Amino acid sequence: MSFPFAFVGAVCACLGAGPAVSVEGGSSEDGHSYTWTVYNSTAQAVMYIEFPHYNGDLPTDVPGWTLEMTEQVGAGGGGRVGKLMYTAKAPYRGLMPGRSETFGLRVAPAGAVERAAVMRVRFADGTESQIAGVLCPMPESWLSRNIPLIGLGACFVLFLAIARLRRRRGPRDDQSADKRTPPQTA
Repeated sequence: MSFPFAFVGAVCACLGAGPAVSVEGGSSEDGHSYTWTVYNSTAQAVMYIEFPHYNGDLPTDVPGWTLEMTEQVGAGGGGRVGKLMYTAKAPYRGLMPGRSETFGLRVAPAGAVERAAVMRVRFADGTESQIAGVLCPMPESWLSRNIPLIGLGACFVLFLAIARLRRRRGPRDDQSADKRTPPQTA
């Protein structure tokens, strides 16, 4: 399930809105792993790449890059959005202009859904750029986690309202109408 975001970098470059770094990728079919290919269309090297993640547990080791991860599941983390950070290590010169590199992460899919997020890159001169719309594992929204509970609560409230209306009206069968006594005349 890959969605190309190459047009984002091209549009930014044409508008002069910043460096043209683009990202393509997202989750695998089973939702247990994510891969991203980062394309560098700028005139300088990318030295740092940061992806947000939720419930990530096993990042891909990429040669020439050091790896740091916050909120790693199984290492005392999890439950909050963390960062997967790759930094070019010496003597490697980072992601050079015109090149691409693939990064990845395995996730524990419980509670994680694929949503667009913002990733960051830092260039050799120290400037940073943010790339929006990158598909990353993110936490489910409060509403999507609680839909069954909300539905059950709505059914219970509806049941109580119907029960109360029935008590006010009394029985509605035909036998109860025959049992009514006509008004007494004197």
